Amino acid sequence: MTTFPYTPKSATLEVAPNLYSAKFGDGYEQAAPQGINYLPQKWSLVFNSNVSNVKTFLATLGGYQSFHWTPPNASNPLAFVCKSWSEQDTPGGIRTLNCTFEQRFVDSYTSAVDVPDGSTFSPATATSYSISYTQIQSLTDLQLQTARSNLGLTTVAWSGNYSDLNGTPSIPTVPALVSAFTNDAGYLTRITAAQVKSALGISTLTGSNTGDETSATIISKLGFTPYNASNPNGYLTGITSAQVVTALGFTPTTLAAVAGVGYATGGGFASGTNTGDETAATIVAKLSYTPESTSKKGVANGYAPLGSDGKVPSSYLPATSSSASATSTDVVPEGTTNLYFTQARARAAISVAGSLSYSAGVISYTAPNVLSALTNDVGYLTTITSTQVKSALGISTLSGSNTGDETSSTILSKLGITTLSGSNTGDETSATIISKLGFTPYSSANPSGYITSSSLTPYALLSGAAFTGAVSATSFSGPLTGAHDGPVGATTPSSGKFLHAYSPTITLTDAASIAWNVATGQVAKVTLGGSRTMAAPTNLQDGACYTLNIIQDTTGSRTLSWNSVFAFTGGTAPTLSTAANAVDKISFQYDGTKLRELGRSLGTA
Repeated sequence: MTTFPYTPKSATLEVAPNLYSAKFGDGYEQAAPQGINYLPQKWSLVFNSNVSNVKTFLATLGGYQSFHWTPPNASNPLAFVCKSWSEQDTPGGIRTLNCTFEQRFVDSYTSAVDVPDGSTFSPATATSYSISYTQIQSLTDLQLQTARSNLGLTTVAWSGNYSDLNGTPSIPTVPALVSAFTNDAGYLTRITAAQVKSALGISTLTGSNTGDETSATIISKLGFTPYNASNPNGYLTGITSAQVVTALGFTPTTLAAVAGVGYATGGGFASGTNTGDETAATIVAKLSYTPESTSKKGVANGYAPLGSDGKVPSSYLPATSSSASATSTDVVPEGTTNLYFTQARARAAISVAGSLSYSAGVISYTAPNVLSALTNDVGYLTTITSTQVKSALGISTLSGSNTGDETSSTILSKLGITTLSGSNTGDETSATIISKLGFTPYSSANPSGYITSSSLTPYALLSGAAFTGAVSATSFSGPLTGAHDGPVGATTPSSGKFLHAYSPTITLTDAASIAWNVATGQVAKVTLGGSRTMAAPTNLQDGACYTLNIIQDTTGSRTLSWNSVFAFTGGTAPTLSTAANAVDKISFQYDGTKLRELGRSLGTA
């Protein structure tokens, strides 16, 4: 590997650790280094001399071949690669070359091997240098060989054979015979007659017993070959029909030997006693199904057979009123939730005025065509009486006699008028009277929709007020004197007074956020019981003026924050007085957008 021989004008080091990172949510993250060489060096170099030589050197290596270069203040050269460089010509013929050297962890030295912290293994430092087990695990085979050589260690064989390794532990030889092991679990290694009798639950075996039983004598006395190691699944072999009969405890109706095994075939069971261990339950368990008993098929307390279609014939099913043979739904009792549809219920479900008829499952409805069939819920007048006329006109009596419902003549006579425009062919109705009067009179059925003398009472003229100048329906001019107690913007004037000359001071409720409905008073006061916020007032009127008196409680030093609708002189809210019971007065005028400060009086007692 070639060595870069030139010295830069300036060199800047950048180190970006290579890390594994795992994010777990909620801002938690865990990082670990990527291998042992996770701190690569990256140098930004500037050359203003030997520019052509440097450029030639880098071009020869082509941006992919590594070279050695000793960074500033480093004692040993490291491997680098330069993938890009740039050249700049400045006025005066001065050329500079900028390039970036990136460290590569490849080593061609036979006297050292790189480790993560920039140190190296070498014979000179072998006695004092230490490296972690994790670092050793990350080294390549070539680096390990180089390290061992540099540390002066004997080269080991790389054949992979266990016998070629040094300092290996001794591996004991495992015995091949069972007799070499201790029988700690009590396994039987040789069966005696006593053990066989104990296992079989019998006291004696037939035949002579001259000593420990052998397999031949046991098989001979048992009459069959028991389980042994050569037959690990425990299957019975060489079974005869006689052995099957003995095991079942009864003789099947048909007994045939199949492939020399002697399986029982045929249906049904022969009667006879069961002198062996088998019971009906154990036989069913071993057969994995319950045999059919033909004597119980199709009889009471038995079971029903299946027809050729795989279903139970209807003759075996109980009779029911819901079957297809039922001739009327009346046979089936009505339930409590699902009720029958009847004509009476259909008629009762329709509760509207009009004529209803039902025929052949069709409901017909005829709507009413006269007002008398409807409920007069809004109080329309259908025929006008003298009482209704007096009530509508707001008078107590009509002149003349009243012998019954009024006619156009009697109404004209009692009202003191001669004629109504239009023809009068009979008794007047509400529609004809309204048409001829040209307006709708007040009626008790519409008490709030018309102006009456009583409804004008709250809007009576001011007591003691004097008007001068022209007064029209929508405006007036000239001076006005008098008093009132209704604020600007109030929708319901107080005490019948609707213009203003002053507004009484109202008291606001102290709270964390102080509310002010200016419709109830344009001048307000509040005593602060802590640090508070003044909320945006409601029902503000464009051009109206408002005054707020802020009072400290007996503790004092209470603060007040302001909603953004308040705009103060100079853009800064006033600093409130801190003394106990101190009063600060601030006045505003609303311009449709902001409550702009008119003036302030701070610290009044």
